Amino acid sequence: MSRSDDDPLNLDRLTDLAGAAVEAALKAGADGADAVAAASQSLHVSVRHSEVEETERAEATDIGLRVFVGKKSALVGFGAAADPTQSAERAVAMAKVAPVDETQGLAPADLLAKAPDASGLELDDGLMPDMDALTHRAHNLEHAMLAVAGVTKSGGVSASAVASARALVTSEGFRGAHRGSRHGHHGTAIAGDGTRMERDGWASTRRHLSDLTDVAEVGEEAGHRAVRRLEAEQLSTRTATIIFEPRAATGFVSHVLSAANGVAIARKTSILADRLGERILAEGITLRDDPCLVRGMASRPFDGEGLASAPLDIVADGVLSAFVLDLATARKLGRESNGRAARGTGL
Repeated sequence: MSRSDDDPLNLDRLTDLAGAAVEAALKAGADGADAVAAASQSLHVSVRHSEVEETERAEATDIGLRVFVGKKSALVGFGAAADPTQSAERAVAMAKVAPVDETQGLAPADLLAKAPDASGLELDDGLMPDMDALTHRAHNLEHAMLAVAGVTKSGGVSASAVASARALVTSEGFRGAHRGSRHGHHGTAIAGDGTRMERDGWASTRRHLSDLTDVAEVGEEAGHRAVRRLEAEQLSTRTATIIFEPRAATGFVSHVLSAANGVAIARKTSILADRLGERILAEGITLRDDPCLVRGMASRPFDGEGLASAPLDIVADGVLSAFVLDLATARKLGRESNGRAARGTGL
């Protein structure tokens, strides 16, 4: 779906906003600067027992400007209607009194992504369902959930849609922008009654509306999960093979990624700080961060500092093979960034 010039998600508009902020920072005395302009439109509806509990519509456009004065830096955030000149002057004044940090600085031009293009990633389906469509989905999900034998109440269901766009401009010459969409629905079921009640839920979230799991299937899964909890039994102490369901298993991945984060590594607060190249998981286990997956929820054509996105094996066949690094943490560790900078309009 094309975006008109007056659309808040228009990429040219966002790139111009970010570019104006960078230009204002240089005029205010910054040695370098980068800016992110991000816009979003979202709709959300929640339903409980066939009654609409809440509807929400939100729109926002924000700019985050980061300035560098020597090896000092500061970041300010402001809205699209604010004067970029005043914001830039404030950021430069803050940077001048900030402490010196030798790791601070923009990505040099030779490391920046060349002609970043998000079209092949299919991050945006261009669809924004109206509130009636979302409400219809929520009602159908709840109906399917309550139809499961053993489910006695609804803990609430919801449906949502988000359209977003962001642009990054740096004084080293990088200009990149891309759009994204996110659709989802979720339900929570309550099974049993009296003093013996259990709750559980299920959800589906995807970039493209057409990829969502059908609401009936999500509702039924939420209901079955709640009912299964009524059958739980306390196990005796034993040695046994444990199979973790997906939601629990992802927790282990999260712990490994947190420990491999460059910030924790640089501060020596991670148990993995001195274990690069060592086996930390069983053979055959590989943890790969791939921001190039088509329609991936975290896919992107470039990272928060303008470096090109590329797959990275953090654990390869059980061996810790990489840390999660942005430019600053890479410099602290004497390494090169692997394009994992996360950047919003705030810190």
